[in-house]
Amino acid sequence: RVWASLEKTPQEVIEEVFEEAGRRDPLHQKRWVALVDGNKHQIRILRRMAKEKGIDLTLIVDIIHVTEYLWDAARVFHPTPGQEQESWVRVRLLEILRGNAGYVAGGMRRSATLRNLAAYDRKPVDTCADYLLTYSPYLKYNRYLDQGYPIATGVIEGACRHLVKDRMEITGARWSLQGAEAILRLRALRA
Repeated sequence: RVWASLEKTPQEVIEEVFEEAGRRDPLHQKRWVALVDGNKHQIRILRRMAKEKGIDLTLIVDIIHVTEYLWDAARVFHPTPGQEQESWVRVRLLEILRGNAGYVAGGMRRSATLRNLAAYDRKPVDTCADYLLTYSPYLKYNRYLDQGYPIATGVIEGACRHLVKDRMEITGARWSLQGAEAILRLRALRA
């Protein structure tokens, strides 16, 4: 099912998602999984609703978002694009996929410290390490992959781009909130 809304709050949209999932699995016999990008408000809503509804929900932070932080950190250690930068990201990404996000965060920080990087210069490294540690409960990719769960939202992000951005960013378009909402509903039905 494809839908989008500009008028509704995240709470309302997530409630609709739970209702749709409940229609598909009324006895809660299937495993419920939600992929997120790390939005803390969204995660709080999902966790609270799952608890209220008695649903064992697995939350997964999209691996693509994690990778973006890794690339930012890699540019600190290897400013020139190339094989060294790619190798740095690959090694750490594989460790994260093995469920070792905390070790990766610690290693990055140690490396920045050993290189005596100034606080400003190492900021992307610390930001990445903070992200990995903050979201480590949702970065158990080794377990998710073993269970056959998705770990990336590429298809969903592509659908969002198709549904929202491609239509709403037409040059010269002026949208009222109600007009934009109506267009999104029509495009969702068509999609």
